[in-house]
Amino acid sequence: MKESKFTKEVCSKMKNCGATIVPYVGNYRQQNGVPDRYVCHQLWQGWLEFKTTKGRLSTAQKIFIQRMNLSRKGVAFVVREPNIIENEKGDTLSHFANGFDLLLKLYHITENLRCR
Repeated sequence: MKESKFTKEVCSKMKNCGATIVPYVGNYRQQNGVPDRYVCHQLWQGWLEFKTTKGRLSTAQKIFIQRMNLSRKGVAFVVREPNIIENEKGDTLSHFANGFDLLLKLYHITENLRCR
């Protein structure tokens, strides 16, 4: 599946759960490495970078996600096909079944990170 189709499907499922999703499509005047979407929901708010099974984060994306999570833990993650939540290092943090489950898992992962 193409990254754009995977992104659209997952975002649609989150929107059905009441999430507001702001796409970030970079151009040459914008900062490199900013994740694909900013998600706002009462359970979780933050950045998501979508990748297919073979897709790789750029160095700029890794740095952006790492810096965001250093300043405030749990605000940027990678969502990888098929339904995997990862950190910028590629470590699997959780799996999800649907849009609500994704938001709930992001909330729990974030809470666990902030309690450390």
